[in-house]
Amino acid sequence: MKSWSAYYEGTDADIGKFVGELCVHRKMIQEISACRPQTALEIGCGTSRFSIFLSHLGVKVTAADSDPGVLAQARSLRAALNGKVDYLQADAFSLPFADSTFDVCFHQGLMEHFSDEQIHTMLAEQLRVAGRVVFSVPNNCYPSREFGNERLLSSRQWERILARFNVVASFNYHRQRPRGFIGSLCPLRRIMYLAAIQR
Repeated sequence: MKSWSAYYEGTDADIGKFVGELCVHRKMIQEISACRPQTALEIGCGTSRFSIFLSHLGVKVTAADSDPGVLAQARSLRAALNGKVDYLQADAFSLPFADSTFDVCFHQGLMEHFSDEQIHTMLAEQLRVAGRVVFSVPNNCYPSREFGNERLLSSRQWERILARFNVVASFNYHRQRPRGFIGSLCPLRRIMYLAAIQR
């Protein structure tokens, strides 16, 4: 299995890619913005494109990842896109912040790599440091496993996992045709799942 730093290698400041990612995940950005946050924490930040965008909206954003190589690439992208994001190497299971430090905690493409028990632990920790958690993952209609260990679950399966939390939004988004199909006869499928949880 490749490392996350290798996965993100070659991430550049192409403005088209930056805007394209934001467009694909606009529903997630809307859910993050719903509470009008002044402070935000991104966990497992990867390229940190969402953090960089939010920083341009005036949100004070901290982006955390456990991989120093990923953080180095994110810092490079921040510089290229003139973002104002603070970066921190941190463990998602034990965040180095006081209770209620942030208005919102968010992540995209993180939770599908963990077991139900690990998800419960991480979400409890995120709700300790933020009043709202918003996350997005590829669902069971997603066309591939890009990293290799993703659990591609249906929205119903996610809702069962999240049953112990105060879920205020739960839906699939971003329509795409299945790979290998061309033309308008093939139905579009929503390939991403989003949940918002309130403390």
